[in-house]
Parts: sequence; structure tokens; C-alpha cells
Amino acid sequence: MLPLPAGTDFGIYTLLDSLGHGGFAFAYLARDKQLGRRVCIKEHAPEGLCERDAESGEILPLPGMERAFAASLADFRREAEVLANLHHAQIPAVHEIFEAGGTAYAVTDYAEGLPLPQWLEEAPERRRQLPLLLESVLRILRSLHREGVLHRDIKPSHMIVDAAGCVRLVDFGAAVPAGAPHAPVFSPPYSPPEQNMQG
Repeated sequence: MLPLPAGTDFGIYTLLDSLGHGGFAFAYLARDKQLGRRVCIKEHAPEGLCERDAESGEILPLPGMERAFAASLADFRREAEVLANLHHAQIPAVHEIFEAGGTAYAVTDYAEGLPLPQWLEEAPERRRQLPLLLESVLRILRSLHREGVLHRDIKPSHMIVDAAGCVRLVDFGAAVPAGAPHAPVFSPPYSPPEQNMQG
């Protein structure tokens, strides 16, 4: 499935570029025309459950996948709700969630910088900063756990490092309230082996 093209408008937001696609959503860099700032917009588009109409750009559930798509959409909304109730400078804040084109969109802060692997590749000497960066990630997680939230998908690509060397934790698609029932998440090679349900 292809992302929406640059220039697509959603009211006060204009898409500027595609930032990539995970298993459940496209991420876009967008401009908030009302406040003159850049934001990130996530489009709910789970792989294997939907397709994009070539003419309208609308997201359509695949035949027989309507119920699974609706469940995934509910999870997407819950992710936005979890983030909206977190208040931490190193976690992108949620501004709003809206529905359009057959799916839902979440508007968050745009995390300036590069994913940790690319940030290290750009200047290998930065590896000396890794202990401090990872300590910072641990402090973010401690704050999350104090607020009763589990991220559940910690890996280098979800750590965005800016030009000043500050790290932000992103992608809360698997986040759940502590104690809530949830299916295991396995992201090899970063998850503990006991989470691998096929092991």
C-alpha cells in the first residue's frame, strides 16, 4: 500500500512528506497551517487488513477483514488516549485524533532527529554517548511505569535522537495500561525470549 501524496489536506493540516510505515500505520510529516508548526500525523492502515482506494485515497477494509479492522481501529484510538494522558518532554504529545477517509488519524508532536541506529551510523564516534542516552531512556520508562503505562516495544528504531543529543521515545502502538489484558508483542531481536510465543 502506498502512502498519501505530499500536499494532501486534512482541514488545517497539509501533508509534507511520508516518514515511513510500520505494521499498523503510516506516519507523515505535516504542517499545522493554523499554528504554523510541523507535526506528525499517523494514519491507521494495518497491513493485511485494508487497502487504499486508488482514486479517492480512502482506506477500505479487505473483504472478510471488517471486524479485525474495526478492532485494530479501536486499538489505534486507545494508543492515542494513552499518549494524550502522558506528560513528559521526551514523549511526543498528542494534539488530537480525527476520522477521515475510512480510518483514523492521530496528530502528535514531530520528534525532530534520527532513529538511534541512523544517528549512530551518521557519526560512529557518537557511540561514546550511548550510556547516557540509554540512561535517559530508562528514566522515560520509569516515568511511564509510575503513570501505569507499559510501552512493550522498546527498540533502537523507536528512540529518536535530535541534534543536541536528546532522545525521545516514540511509537506507542503496543502500549497498554499496566495490568490490562493484552496479547504478547515480539520484536526480534529486542524482546525477551519468553515473549516469543513460537519458541
